[in-house]
Amino acid sequence: MLKKAWTFFIFAVVFLTPASGAFEGSVVQTIGSIRYEAYTYTRPPIPSDTYGAWRTKDQRIELWKDLWNVHGLSNRILKLGTSVQGRDILMFDCGNVSSNVMLIDAELHGNEDHPGEVLLMFVYWLFESGDSIAQRILQKNRLMFVPSVDIDKFERVNARAGGGVNLNRNFEYGWGQSGDNQPGSDDYRGPSAGSEPETQAIRKAFIEYQPIVYVSSCRCVHGPGLWKLNSGKRDSWPGYIL
Repeated sequence: MLKKAWTFFIFAVVFLTPASGAFEGSVVQTIGSIRYEAYTYTRPPIPSDTYGAWRTKDQRIELWKDLWNVHGLSNRILKLGTSVQGRDILMFDCGNVSSNVMLIDAELHGNEDHPGEVLLMFVYWLFESGDSIAQRILQKNRLMFVPSVDIDKFERVNARAGGGVNLNRNFEYGWGQSGDNQPGSDDYRGPSAGSEPETQAIRKAFIEYQPIVYVSSCRCVHGPGLWKLNSGKRDSWPGYIL
C-alpha cells in the first residue's frame, strides 16, 4: 500500500464519552479558545461495544460538508469510492494545493468512532479558531481527510455478507501476515489482498495524491500513543507541517 518514500503514522486516541443509549441535548467541547458545539439530536441505539459515538456517521459527514461549504470548499469534497452497502466514501481536501500532501483517515474499524469525533473537532479548530498555528498549517500543507472509511457499520468489520472484513488487515502490503482467514472473525483479512471497496478507496487516495505522511486515527485499547515507521528518506516529522 505504501511506497518506501512515504512516512506512515498511526495516531491512537482515547476519548471518553458514554458508550451506549440515547443522548439528548447539545454536546459542547472546548479546544483552546474555540467552542465546538454540536446541534441537538437524539442518538439512536448503537451496539454497546461502540466506543462512545456522539453522533451517527451520517450526522458527522453532514457536519463536514457544512464546514466545507461555509468556507467555500465544496469543490474540494471528493468521492473516493463507495462502501459495500453503496455509501459514498468521501475525502475532504483543504490547505495549499501546491504543497505536500498529508492524508488523514478515521474509522477503519467501524466501532471506533471516537477518532471521527476528534478529527471533526480538529478541523473546526483549523478553520474557525483563528489560531496562528492553525493558519500556518493550512498555508503550508495540503490536508486530505477521510473521516469515515468503514461507513456502513458500528462494528469492527465491514458489511461484507457472510462475515465482515477487518479493513486494517485487508491492505495489499503485508497481507496475510496479520489477521486470520476465518470469515466471521473480527480479524478476518478478507478473501484476497485489497478485496474490499473501502480498502480500494484508500488505495486510490494514495495512488492519485501521493501523500508523504499518512495518519490513521484509531481508538487504542492499550492507551494513547504515536507510532512512526520511517522509510529512510524522512526520519522525523517534516517541520513544515507544524
